[in-house]
Amino acid sequence: MKKSARGHILEPMEKIYIWQREKWPHFNWKDSIVTPLLVNVLHKQAGLYGAMRALGFSVKLLNNVDSLTQEIAKSAAIEGERIPDEDLRSSIARHIGAENILTQEAIRRLEKNQIPERIQTTVQAVLDAVEHCTEPLTKERLCSWHRLLFPQGFSSGFKITTGSYRMDEFGPMRVVSGSMGKEVVHYQAPPASRLESEMNRFFEWFNTSEKESGLELVIKSAISHLYFVSIHPFDDGNGRLSRILADMILSKDGNARLFSMSAQLLIERNDYYAMLEKTQSASHNEAGEELDITEWLVWYLGCMARAIENTLLSIERTQSIRRFWEEAHRRAILNERQKNMLAIFLKADWQGKLTSTKWAKITKCSQDTASRDIHALIEAGILEKEEAGGRSTAYRVRQEMFN
Repeated sequence: MKKSARGHILEPMEKIYIWQREKWPHFNWKDSIVTPLLVNVLHKQAGLYGAMRALGFSVKLLNNVDSLTQEIAKSAAIEGERIPDEDLRSSIARHIGAENILTQEAIRRLEKNQIPERIQTTVQAVLDAVEHCTEPLTKERLCSWHRLLFPQGFSSGFKITTGSYRMDEFGPMRVVSGSMGKEVVHYQAPPASRLESEMNRFFEWFNTSEKESGLELVIKSAISHLYFVSIHPFDDGNGRLSRILADMILSKDGNARLFSMSAQLLIERNDYYAMLEKTQSASHNEAGEELDITEWLVWYLGCMARAIENTLLSIERTQSIRRFWEEAHRRAILNERQKNMLAIFLKADWQGKLTSTKWAKITKCSQDTASRDIHALIEAGILEKEEAGGRSTAYRVRQEMFN
């Protein structure tokens, strides 16, 4: 896992990094290669927006909450941190006025203020970015988000400076991996003395309109991600902020956030880190002083296309499950155990087979009660036995329930 480190790595800097190039930060790329990929992403986006328009308001609201939940949770997971999905989802729903989608238990936790402070402040930062995406990005606004990401002033148990640029008091800011004494330096950021001027130039670029810059939002989002994380202005949280800024740009198209880029970046995390390192190191690029980031854009656009495809699959699954419940309630009066167990069984992360033993254990009922529950669902045509195999009889949902 990569991490930011300062001071304890003493070897001289041997690589030439992207910010040391003469034409930094005037990025270039090959339109002939990038444009077809951009068109593909825009086509997939249009398909996603079209699919969402065909759904009811409640489903679109649910998808918006779920996408934001994924984006925040997976962005943290990329850095090796875990944020409980349910608490995160509840906080997002409250902030956007969608408490009606929550369970009674989630509402109870909200009413009793049992959601951890860091979850609430992280949601506040992200929603400020995506809901007020047309407002200018300033140092004050960015630093306020940094404070919200680290409300206690700690990261992984270490005290960090929040709400202001790093000072490099212990040496250069480096991104490293490996154990103490065997560190591998993947990147060294610009010195603290350059941060004010670097960030002022970044704000000017970021706040330039799409019309003035001539950049498609998707391309600008990809560049912003690379640009910001290469400056690396804070002690910690630079990766998360780069992803927030990239999402902020995407939100300017006027559509609700429908897919999570961070969810896909987490799936492809090794390639993500490798591509960042390759792009940030000038030594790999034969274009010399041209700051050619074609390879970064090709990879990033491909990743975005896969993120959209996975969201479309998720929407199809959601619609399939909705049809299941409509048909299930038409066929039978379900008790609470049956409702809860079917909901668990239909989740994408269910593992293994459905047996009466598992039913009894999960619902905390007797084996006889579990068998009666299952038999009633078979009689209603909701479940069926799997083909013989193994020591225990296993069950599955009848395929016709999803049609």
